[in-house]
Amino acid sequence: MASMMRRTPSTSVVAVAVAVAFVSLASCSSDSSDAAPAESRPSASGAESPVSGGTQAPPPSPSPTGPCADGTCEVEVAVGDVLAVPEAYGLGPIEVTAITGDSVEMAAPLTGSGFGVAGCSGGGGTSSNGGGGVTMKCGVGPAATINDAMSLKVAEIRKTTAVLRIEPAGWGGKGRLRSVGRGSRSASHSDTVSYVDTVRYLDRVTKRLTRVERREQTRVELVEAAIGLFAAHGVSSVSVEAVAEEAGYSRGAYHSNFSGRDALLAAVVQVVVSDLGAELRQRTDAEECAVAKLSEYIRTFAAYCAREPGRTRALVAVVSHRTTAGGPDYDSMVDESLGDLIAIFEQGQESGEMRRFDRVVMARLLRRALDGEAVRIAAEGAASAVADELVANFVHATRA
Repeated sequence: MASMMRRTPSTSVVAVAVAVAFVSLASCSSDSSDAAPAESRPSASGAESPVSGGTQAPPPSPSPTGPCADGTCEVEVAVGDVLAVPEAYGLGPIEVTAITGDSVEMAAPLTGSGFGVAGCSGGGGTSSNGGGGVTMKCGVGPAATINDAMSLKVAEIRKTTAVLRIEPAGWGGKGRLRSVGRGSRSASHSDTVSYVDTVRYLDRVTKRLTRVERREQTRVELVEAAIGLFAAHGVSSVSVEAVAEEAGYSRGAYHSNFSGRDALLAAVVQVVVSDLGAELRQRTDAEECAVAKLSEYIRTFAAYCAREPGRTRALVAVVSHRTTAGGPDYDSMVDESLGDLIAIFEQGQESGEMRRFDRVVMARLLRRALDGEAVRIAAEGAASAVADELVANFVHATRA
């Protein structure tokens, strides 16, 4: 997989990526929202202020209330305000202790057994204040990730207030915003904004994950972010920072999961290979005769490209990048992905369904035909028409 590269037009290279997915089938039988804040700051109703300065803070309510109680909000705060967040985030109510021209200072008790943070910007940092609590100092900039569960971003700092955005880590501000009403502290403060589509993210943080589980979840989200970016922009123009930011993590999270760009590219290929390989196996194994297996192989491939255009384009981008960067040429990559097709042709010849021909040559021809159509299918969704033509031609070419 790490060996895909060198010559090849991007159209051809495309499906090579998809082709790699077929290696697993050895035989056929076996945006953060930019909504402007309104004019009322919400109150932290139901939340108790944590005690800063090292004193043990009281435990948070098991059912926090207030604008951020569901885990997702954008809210204007002033010094002394307290925001209650879900216990799954590992923090009790967060108190705003200071707002300066370039940073916001906060304190909160811990509800879990540990604490981890990455990404506070503006020269700020975080430190434990003892007594089961933590303090945070963050400036306007990229979001901090806390306990691998919560994303905390200082969106704006005003004269005496600041706008904070809290959401599950990995959310990335992609939901639809809705107003959740005015706070009771002052009618002159801004409305609070909350996200609607947070269910799958809150499900993710409802239970405390082990360190291994959190790391695996982070890795999965980074790979999915890379797939989306590679599909849209190619590989060369996408930076490490862009992948991490898209996934809602820091650059450090990227480097703790991948040794380098090649490791990320291999992970992207593996994801698509696993998806497509499983489908091919299920569909071809369900057929008895070789001609039916050949037809299902072609149709499943085409249907996948149409149904998953982003994954197809991302895979094409990865293979194209590796081919350009150097490595085994296209012919070598093709030869490594022919085992499944050769097995189908071998079964057909042994059963008498197919005529005698060079199985390797025929497999190469079909592989190139599929690869050459992958980009067009992903772009136009013409899966049925392409599959019909390929099935008709290759069944005719191989039938006894």
